[in-house]
Amino acid sequence: MAPFVERNTNPVPLAADGDFRIEDVLSPWPPASCETPVLLIRNACNRNCFAAGIRKFDEND
Repeated sequence: MAPFVERNTNPVPLAADGDFRIEDVLSPWPPASCETPVLLIRNACNRNCFAAGIRKFDEND
């Protein structure tokens, strides 16, 4: 099994100040064996990653 699964959403606009908003749903959900999923944000032109979304774990997790 590959170390990651690539999924794509439709492009979203980037504001002049760099802000953006993704209004989408990840489907299907990552498998239960994926304990630390990471959402990588890529540039549509060159596909380089420039941001990552990482789940915030509670101290009790």
